[in-house]
Amino acid sequence: MSRTAVGHFCVYIGIMIASLDAFGARADDQNAGSGVASLDEIIVTAQKRAENIQNVPIIVTAINASDLTAAKIDTTQDLQFMVPALVYSSASGYAMPYLRGIGSAFTMPNADPSVATYIDGAYVASDQATIENLLGVQRVEVLEGPQGTLYGRNAVGGAINVVTLTPSHTPQGQVTLTTGNYARREGSANISGGVSDDLAVGLYLGGSLMNPYVEPVTALNPVDPTHESEVGGRLKAVYTPTSRLTLTGSFEVTKTVSYDEDAYRELSPEALVFQLFPSTPRAGAPYTAAGGLPVRAQITQEAASLREEYDFGWANLVGISNYRNLVDYGALDLSASAIPLLGGAVEPQTSRQYSQELQLLSPSDSAIRWIGGVFLYHEKGADFPDETYSAVLFVPGTLVSSNVYGDVNTDSLAAFGQATLPFDFVAKGLNLTLGGRVTNDYKHYYAFSSTTDGAGMALGPITTYPDLPNSHTWNQFTPKAGLEYQREDTLYYLSYSEGFKSGAYNITTPTAFGPVNPEKLNDFEIGAKSRLWNGRIQWDSGAYYYDYKDLQVQITNFAQAGSTLLENAADAKAYGLESSFQLRVTDALRVTASAIWAHAEYTKFDNYASVDPLTLAAQTIDATGKQLQEAPNFVGTIGSNYDAPLAAGSLHASANLYYNAGFFWSPANTFRQDPYAVLNATLGYTLPGDHWTLSAWGKNLTNRLYETGIETIATFGIYAQDAPPRMYGVSVNYAYK
Repeated sequence: MSRTAVGHFCVYIGIMIASLDAFGARADDQNAGSGVASLDEIIVTAQKRAENIQNVPIIVTAINASDLTAAKIDTTQDLQFMVPALVYSSASGYAMPYLRGIGSAFTMPNADPSVATYIDGAYVASDQATIENLLGVQRVEVLEGPQGTLYGRNAVGGAINVVTLTPSHTPQGQVTLTTGNYARREGSANISGGVSDDLAVGLYLGGSLMNPYVEPVTALNPVDPTHESEVGGRLKAVYTPTSRLTLTGSFEVTKTVSYDEDAYRELSPEALVFQLFPSTPRAGAPYTAAGGLPVRAQITQEAASLREEYDFGWANLVGISNYRNLVDYGALDLSASAIPLLGGAVEPQTSRQYSQELQLLSPSDSAIRWIGGVFLYHEKGADFPDETYSAVLFVPGTLVSSNVYGDVNTDSLAAFGQATLPFDFVAKGLNLTLGGRVTNDYKHYYAFSSTTDGAGMALGPITTYPDLPNSHTWNQFTPKAGLEYQREDTLYYLSYSEGFKSGAYNITTPTAFGPVNPEKLNDFEIGAKSRLWNGRIQWDSGAYYYDYKDLQVQITNFAQAGSTLLENAADAKAYGLESSFQLRVTDALRVTASAIWAHAEYTKFDNYASVDPLTLAAQTIDATGKQLQEAPNFVGTIGSNYDAPLAAGSLHASANLYYNAGFFWSPANTFRQDPYAVLNATLGYTLPGDHWTLSAWGKNLTNRLYETGIETIATFGIYAQDAPPRMYGVSVNYAYK
């Protein structure tokens, strides 16, 4: 760590300690006995056991179901509007979450995400499965920093853990219907309760249908979807045959069909198609797209999990069994124009995974808190793109389809442990945490290709590759060490941890399959968490420094018609300061604010394959010293929630303003997302009896144009996907409880 960074850390922690102590003492003295209720305590499972979020020595954001509803947070991608450290972009249905500038823009199976997603503690492997619709959710936890000890798959950037509703024996249910602009129609329902003395069951259903917000400049292809649709359901049950044994199982099925997800607009007037065909219809205006080939994102997935819990008395045994299967049948127009100059791709991709985790945890009253366990994981990720190359450029007089089939089998075995030991003999409230994980990852890659004409007739024999199949094994130990000091109402912490992201194969390019080396991240953190003013204020702050090695970057190989490759981008560093603040002003009004100031740059990356933004000519640049992609220097949010009883019924209002100072879309730092602000708000009224609620909501009320992703292919152009414009609607909810 540099002297400058050490200096920043000293200044940060000095400010935090002095500010918290001075403000806390003054506020408590002046406002003791004010009579206003304290903030609700939030229980999380960020460290694999239920505990107060203020006792967890890492930066973690927890958003409960009521706040998710009030802010109209419908998917995991929407979480970024409440978590400043999270930038959640997407491209062609692929999730691309970044935490503190650490993430990955991969669009191929077997390349693990830098920010891992879990549902009820079960790992979700595919990037196309992690933009989850938050149906029947109890809360979402976003953990920042490398999760190299306690979580199933190592993650260098952080983790998003979705905790779904668990049925109880108390009968309850609700139905919500929504309508809005773009002919939006949504519905969700759930019902749960006891079936017998030892069995409770819940059913959670949801669906939506709306018109695309992207308008085609040219006629839709007959196979293009005319509506954005999603339907899903989850069946969940809790079985307690004895007082010591609890089994919680769930089965879930979802299907999503979208035009917006795969619809691009061409930004560059220098694109080759416009040079060759000046009169070609172009989609340069916001929320438009032009295409001559099919455009469709269609993802179907099913998942089953079983959580096994047994109380031995001296310890608790927890097992998490997980199965997920995803099939994506998307279609892209790579030319983003009415003339299929470059061509298109129908990309069937599949991901089938199994995992089993076993944890042994100390009882809740143990002086030493400890956990140990093992994690076993298998995934088969396959890609079978049918890439149609243009008759204009490549094979005059006919369309040619190049079909490259590739699959990677991944097997992982990990053992982990962590313990927190009290050091009261040194200072009361001082604890030492030590942990580590040993991971063994094995990957096996195989591929072949074929070429067919427009009628599907083979144009030659199947091509095999002499160096395939190929396999590789990686082993890594990732430690963690931390000090925690509880002083009155404030927890101070200092930690060091390491993250590891497994190596990966270039599954779509068997002529240059790799594999790339694993990523490694060393993290130094310091922070404080406080509850002040008799619990009416919650103020958390932290600083971090990252030493980041062997970044995996997806690049475009311009010499091979824009094929995608993975490469290691050498090294990077990142540091920043985060702070979040909550205040219960009155029993009815709660205000929140949070922000991150950050800097992230490549310290060595001298061979990045880039594009000249003016001429679209391919070039190789030295990206050393440039800002990491999707790593804004500042992001902030401010919000309020108002819940008050009226003479008849009750009123609910919330508003949240999100500001992003902008970032670069690529390591070249040529294409920049301009600063943008997004305002979301909800106003609702609950009728007497607390059963019926009517609400009006709006998202992106300022109608700010910004992007969810930008891709470039030399000569052929710069492709942008616009984030949703202003959305608004009304909802009616009936709750039985």
